[in-house]
Formats: sequence, C-alpha cells, structure tokens
Amino acid sequence: MLSYVGGGYLYTHIGSGPYSQTTYRNYTTIQGNIPANAWTHVAVVWTDFQTMKFYVNGVLQSSSRYDGTGSASTIVNTATDGAIGKRDDPGNTAPFAGKLDEIRVYSRELTPSEINTLAIEPPQVAIQPSAVTTNAGATVVFTANATGAAPLSYQWQFQSNNISGATTNTLTLTNVQPANSGTYRVVVTNSVGTNSAVATLTVPAQAVSAMPPVYTNSVAFTVTISVAPPAGTTFYTVQDQPPTGWPVTQISNGGTTNSGGLVRWLLNDGAFHTLTYQITPPAGAVGTNHFTGTARFNGTTTLPITGVRDIFNEVARLSLSSLDLFGDVSCTRT
Repeated sequence: MLSYVGGGYLYTHIGSGPYSQTTYRNYTTIQGNIPANAWTHVAVVWTDFQTMKFYVNGVLQSSSRYDGTGSASTIVNTATDGAIGKRDDPGNTAPFAGKLDEIRVYSRELTPSEINTLAIEPPQVAIQPSAVTTNAGATVVFTANATGAAPLSYQWQFQSNNISGATTNTLTLTNVQPANSGTYRVVVTNSVGTNSAVATLTVPAQAVSAMPPVYTNSVAFTVTISVAPPAGTTFYTVQDQPPTGWPVTQISNGGTTNSGGLVRWLLNDGAFHTLTYQITPPAGAVGTNHFTGTARFNGTTTLPITGVRDIFNEVARLSLSSLDLFGDVSCTRT
C-alpha cells in the first residue's frame, strides 16, 4: 500500500496477509516533497523487506522505516483481491484522498533512468498561438501555454530564427509592419523533450490617408498618408492629387509639387513613413471634392491610397423671411 499523508510525505506498508503492525513493515519519505493540488509522479521500489526506495518526479528521495515492530519477510498469496487506492485493512480501508492515474506494476526493479523517463513528460503545447492578420502599426500578442514536467522553457522564433529575449509564453510585437509578416514559432523544452507550435502574422502593404471629412473655405488642413511598404522594398514613390486649384504647402520628407498640384515623394529606404502636407480650400470651393493617389514599390507594385479621400463643405444660409409690425421675426435655416 502506498499513500500520501498531509504535510507532504509518502508512506508505504509491505507485508504478508491482512494488515497489522506486526505483519507489515512501514516506510516513509522525508516530509514536504509532495505538493498539494498538483500532479506528482511517484515510483516505489521494494527490493526486499529491508530495503525500499521512493522516487518523486524521477528523483530518488531519502526514506526510513518508522514502525519498529514489523516482522514480515515474504509476500504470500491470499484468497482476496488486491486493491489500489485503499488499505488492505478491513477495519480502516483509508481511501486515497486524491487522484491516481497511469498506475503500473513491474516484476523487477526499474533503473533510475527508466523511472526518470516515465516521470518526466515532454512538453505539450495545450493552448496554441492563433494566426493574426492586421494593419501596419498595430500591436500583436501571441500566447502559448504548455503542459509537461517542470521546469518548462520557452523560446519564440521568427522564420526559424530565435528572437532575442522572447523566452516567456507570451510574445508581444508593437508597431508591426509588412516586413514582420511570416511564421512565428514557440519552442517549449524540458529535461526530456521539445515541442513547438506555429502561428502566422500577415500585415499587408498599404497606403492610407487621413484628413478631416469636412472642410471650411480658406481654412488650411493637413493631409496625412501612412505608407507601409511590402517586405523587400528598396525604394518607392508616393503621389497624391488633391482637387485642382487648391494651394499646397509644407510638404514633409522632401516631397515636391508641380503646377497641377500633384504632391510627390521619392523614398529610397524602403521603410514605413508618415507623409504630410497642408492644403487650403479656395474661397469659392463648393460641394464634395475628391483626392486620388497611389504608392508604387520597387517600380513594380502599385497600391491606391485609401482612407478619407472625399471631403465636402456645408453651406449654411440664414434668411429673414418676414417681419410684422410687432417686430416678430420668422427665420428659416437651410
């Protein structure tokens, strides 16, 4: 019989026939090496009635005899069945207060290496990271939770290369760009094995503008264009065509404009850029006006500039429609 005693130690009885203090010999491990509410692998080896061994999670523990009266010297066959999880003592069956799993009985003493192999489970990635598709500039978090014998170590990789400092179960990527697209792998390792899980990140190339959707005549506003080039870009051009006759000033990043108002940038580093310029709607501008633009990467791939591309004004008129002799005014706003 093998059992757990509150306080964190194991004890066992070995003997012949029904249990008694004189027919069984009793042994115990050192106190405090079995945690509560956690799975623990335990192996007990009886080599003879004078020698027994406890292994906890594959590690041999100190143990001692504590009964002082046992005299058993051989195990005998009986007419009753053996039992796992309770004592062979009709007066005190002492059911095991916990859970038992993967119980094995061997007819020989296992070697320490064999016991260690049984005790230490290789890791399994129970919760795997999910694939993510997102826009440039976002923050992405990959999470993986593994089971298996502790201690577990984590290492995240990008395109099969280790990411420096990424050694927890969570990987956080900030301000992601198309160049960050690819395969992310978490490798989980313990003393007996390795396992892994894979997730993909997709950040599409894009050129997105932002500006107020409503303009006021003769009041300048800023157009912002955020460009995330695809991986492998070495140079690219961006050009934006505002409404004809709208004056353009303060072009960022060395951009230029021509007589037709076309705003243009040539960028040679292939990196993410936020481009801006100021534009002023003329006094006579009315209705809805449209902006058009493109970004062309390495001279081969062209994307339209998306985002806010139509801008309109509101014309409010206050008219005095009638006036009576008593000074009451009726007004209509359109």
